[in-house]
This record gives sequence, C-alpha cells and structure tokens, in this order.
Amino acid sequence: MLILVANTTLPPINQNLVIVNCISICVVITIFIIDRYINHRYKIIEYKQNWYLNVIVKPKLIDIQKFYDLSFKSLNDSITQIQQLPPASNIIILQETKVAAISTFQKHKSNFDLSFIMLIESYDHNLSIELQNCINGIDDIITNAIGAIDYAQLDLNIIHKKIILNKSKFFKTLYSVVNKKCNQKTGKWWYFNYKLVKVK
Repeated sequence: MLILVANTTLPPINQNLVIVNCISICVVITIFIIDRYINHRYKIIEYKQNWYLNVIVKPKLIDIQKFYDLSFKSLNDSITQIQQLPPASNIIILQETKVAAISTFQKHKSNFDLSFIMLIESYDHNLSIELQNCINGIDDIITNAIGAIDYAQLDLNIIHKKIILNKSKFFKTLYSVVNKKCNQKTGKWWYFNYKLVKVK
C-alpha cells in the first residue's frame, strides 16, 4: 500500500486556472462590499429624506399656504384702505397709510421667516437662501403694488397671478432636494451628491 502511494503521481496544477479563480473571488468580494456600501448610503439618504418631509415640510404646509393667502389679502385690504381715503387727504397721510400697510406685511413676513425659513436653515443653508429669495420676491410684489402712484391702473388679478407663480416656485424649490435625490438613484450607481444630503 505504501509502495502504491509513493509511485502515484499527482496531476499538474494549472496555474492560470488558479489565478483566474483568485481574481474571480476578489471581484465577487469587491462587488459585494461596494453593493453593501451603496445600499448603506441609500438608506441614510432615504432616512434623511423622510425626516425632511415628515418633520420639516408636511407640518408646515398649511402655514405656507396661509402665508401666501394672507399676503394677497393684506395687499387687497391695504389698497382698499388707501383708496377709501378722502380725496382731500394730504400726501403725508397717504404716505403714512402706505408705510403702515407695508409694515403690516413685513411683520407677517418676519413671522414666517422665524417659523419656517430658519427651520430650513438648520437643515440646509443653500436651500434656505433659495426659499428666502422667493419670499423676497413676494416682498417686492407687495411693496411695489402698495407704493403705486395710480391705483386705477393696478390690476389685482395680475398681481394675484404673480403671487401664485411665486408660490409654485417656492414649492418646487422646497421639494427640489427630494426630487434630485430620486433622480440620482436612477442614474449611475456610483454617483453620489454629497452636497444635497450631508452624511456625517
């Protein structure tokens, strides 16, 4: 029995096949690690998206709608008040009424900034700047309308449409973070935008 084992020769090892098998195993392990990493990143992104929507955006949707509704109502009431001034009112009374009307809107705008825009600031500074620009646009619309010289030529329907367009832009900007992330997932699997969602 010992003689038989001693005389038996093992088949030669195919070194190329061994190398190929090693490379295949390394590739499989690498793909597995990358896949786990990507899935982990996506889970973090999805968690932050859900937190952003459920904690920041959804509870404030009614407040956002109220801000735009009250902005137009404030403008409409202010113009009506100014138009009801006696014809003999001097320029000082007229200007004081306009300043008071603008001041009323500014307080309304300031309250919205404190209750919502600053909340966005704590989440994403760049997003808060974009949303603040939208709110500043409403400020310009209201201020220019109240400061108009000839109210007879002031078309409130056109102003209302401008406010609605501004609101549409505001919501589009508000949801841009989520929309970009959703589009990102359908793109190249190795692409991540670290700017929109900061993972610590």
